[in-house]
Amino acid sequence: MVNTKISTLFKSLILCSVIVVGIATKQCDSSALSSPCSIIEITNLKIGQSYSLKELLGFPFNAYYGGKELTTVLFVPEKPVENNSLGYEPIPDMNWVEFEKTEFQPNPGENIESDIIVRIPNDEAILGKKYFFYVYIREQAPKEMKAGAIILAALECSVNFSIANKPPTAEEIRKLKQAKFGGGLSLTISPRRLFLEGVKVGEKYDVKKELGDIIKILNSTNNDAVIEFDIKTVANSKLLLPLDYEDLPDEKYVSIPKKLKVKKNAIVEMPLKINLPKKEELFNKKYYFIITAHVTSKVIDTKSNIAIFIDTENKDEKK
Repeated sequence: MVNTKISTLFKSLILCSVIVVGIATKQCDSSALSSPCSIIEITNLKIGQSYSLKELLGFPFNAYYGGKELTTVLFVPEKPVENNSLGYEPIPDMNWVEFEKTEFQPNPGENIESDIIVRIPNDEAILGKKYFFYVYIREQAPKEMKAGAIILAALECSVNFSIANKPPTAEEIRKLKQAKFGGGLSLTISPRRLFLEGVKVGEKYDVKKELGDIIKILNSTNNDAVIEFDIKTVANSKLLLPLDYEDLPDEKYVSIPKKLKVKKNAIVEMPLKINLPKKEELFNKKYYFIITAHVTSKVIDTKSNIAIFIDTENKDEKK
């Protein structure tokens, strides 16, 4: 058996001993990144087995973006060059580590997350060894750099893990395989950001009719899923406003389905209509809101956000 303990930030787990230490935070100018994991320690991993950090911790590796500008954030794994102060050696091969996702386009006030898979080779020479690697969370530099210096937010997180002194038993291998191949859900919502230009005031704006396309949900698994949608303005959520945008004045201006069923290996469309009343103050505005998508099936229960950016028509041009 493998024992479990964790800091007071998180509840006790069952699979192995995991310690999460501290909150890594870095802020600068228009950007702000933070993560609950400055140091993660995992003990008693078995040789020849693969481990999901999400399953061990009970939550994925994650960070929070508190900036106001639209940006790209990267999770960058890196091999250390020397032992750390806790006596852990640099991981022998970064191929032991695999990220579910490493590049993100977070909306202001949004969390980003990824599972990390650690694969331990079936080599008795590493029994009892202690290794570590870094994960850097940073913003991607703009493709077009303006004159002058630029400061980008960056965090350093250390993942420390130790190998058990003995190989896994047949029963331990059976349980690990059962958890690993128990099935999962891959469901994609696209696009995650939608920019609507010239939205009419006092008229219904059907996104599919105007753009010729709409938000689509792809379920590429063998499990049926249900998605429940909700409209969130910044005022009634923990999200932040992007630069130059205002909060949508009223959620009733937006029409979406409350729920959609997505059959296995199928694609469905999510209708979206904007109905702004004919009010002077709604002309020539830039509005922002979020559509939350709550996905449930036999194997998953998760939420994701779709960001909608609206530029309303110019009243002078309408004349």
